[in-house]
Amino acid sequence: MLIQFSTENFKSFKDRAVLSMETADHKLLKTVALYGANAAGKSNLFNAMTAAILTIRQSNIRQIGDRLNYIVPFRFSQECEYKPSLFEFVFMAAGSKYVYRFTADNKKIHTEYLYKYNSNKPMTIFERKGEKYNFAVPDLETELSPLIERNTANKLFLATAAAWNSKALEIPYRWFLQIDTFSSLRYDALLPKVTKLLENDSDGTLKNFIVALLQEADINISDYSIEVKETDISDLLKTVPESFLPPVLTASSQDKQRSYKIAMAHGIKENDNGEQKKYYMPIDAESKGTQSLFILGPLLQEAFIKGNILCIDEFDTNLHPMLVAYILGLFSNDKYNRNNAQLVISTHATELMNIAGFSDEQIYFVEKNNTTGQSELYSADEFDFNQITDLHNAYMAGRFGAVPYIDMENI
Repeated sequence: MLIQFSTENFKSFKDRAVLSMETADHKLLKTVALYGANAAGKSNLFNAMTAAILTIRQSNIRQIGDRLNYIVPFRFSQECEYKPSLFEFVFMAAGSKYVYRFTADNKKIHTEYLYKYNSNKPMTIFERKGEKYNFAVPDLETELSPLIERNTANKLFLATAAAWNSKALEIPYRWFLQIDTFSSLRYDALLPKVTKLLENDSDGTLKNFIVALLQEADINISDYSIEVKETDISDLLKTVPESFLPPVLTASSQDKQRSYKIAMAHGIKENDNGEQKKYYMPIDAESKGTQSLFILGPLLQEAFIKGNILCIDEFDTNLHPMLVAYILGLFSNDKYNRNNAQLVISTHATELMNIAGFSDEQIYFVEKNNTTGQSELYSADEFDFNQITDLHNAYMAGRFGAVPYIDMENI
């Protein structure tokens, strides 16, 4: 589970921004919602998580001299332009607490460390400053020091060591395969991510989950069908220079292109005797909300099975606030979420603030200072709620900031 994520000197976040999933009584939240005006920097926090995760996952395919293209420093400071960006994750994996942190610019890794808590004090698994490494425990030095020469300035040692079968780094590295970020719930953008899940649903459990989710949203869909079509494009690839092809098509194994025809079944009563007939409609003809729910279903089910962390920006773009509240509720329901999956979203659905069971610790705000261009992240838990009974109205009245200033008199 994610305990805390921090970033500094990344896009609109000049100073340290900390998103904590830990409550005052040291329990871990399963859902957190971010609020803020448009262009306040909410997406930049998700971008920071994405940049860190992709830098880790793609480290082993990086060649010497390749740039770290996801690293973007604070935009409005010459001083920050030449400083590395910081990313830190505190998380639980296989029953242990880890702290993993690295700083980098778009050319190289500056610092990197991994700590593990076996008690109240952390044990250093490794520390790295430039090309200098430190291993606090002799056994770890014996295992990890031979792998230093296999690492490069633009690669993360965590990924390099895990690729060379390090037992000490396998668990924390694999944790980063369980956290995913998404810029929205757009159907066309997420379809490539979930196609394998949809295809491998041999027992129909995923279909049942998705249909139940759609029907919970009061959408009249009782079934769906998927038709997979493979097109041989090997001859076509031979006629196109490799430099003109996207990376996914340049590998020799990509001889076939897969396309998907998905149709949603609507149960329609055609007469008074109650008999229903199924009518299938292409998913492209469905509403944006239906498409978003359909594509979210596989991600939710996989998260509940594996205990994944989903971080989704603009979560409510096509979803009704009551449906957003329902989905958040699934993460708090042990019947569905047996493996402590977590969901972090950005939303404008302020109605969530007053629903039962949604606490101030689950609410974060992002506000940008338009004079300096800096974004600030802060929790609703930092405010005194003794005299606030309606969180939604207090937020809309500007009590917490993070709302746009609109002069209605000039309209």
